[in-house]
Amino acid sequence: MDVQPFLDRLKAESTAFRLLDSAAGLEQAMQEFRGTTPAAFVVPMSERGAEMRHTGDVDQELLQVFAVIQVVQPRPAPGVPGLVECRRQTRAALVGWEPEEELGEPVLFLGGELVDLKPGQLWWADEFFVKSYYRSTP
Repeated sequence: MDVQPFLDRLKAESTAFRLLDSAAGLEQAMQEFRGTTPAAFVVPMSERGAEMRHTGDVDQELLQVFAVIQVVQPRPAPGVPGLVECRRQTRAALVGWEPEEELGEPVLFLGGELVDLKPGQLWWADEFFVKSYYRSTP
């Protein structure tokens, strides 16, 4: 799954993060993280194709789930965005936005959860869903 459009949207719409990047998964994000907070990583979670009843196998719905993993200080210094503000900006940038205006639908928020808590780092993942359409031209 190409997460670059979601990353680009966050970079354009959010001011909360000092670091915005993509990662293949949580493990990679945690290994490559160098301590700059607040930070966020856009991670692909799942992708499925679904047959469209009226057109068959050739045209499909493409169902994608991606996560924005946010890393913040549990108690940020004054003036540094905390988890609530980072999550607010992330949802404001993504929910309702249509990455593919011609063949897609708006991004929806699915939910969030605590991923990890380390000294000086709180890791939180918010998941989002987007549906688009794939048209094959055999």
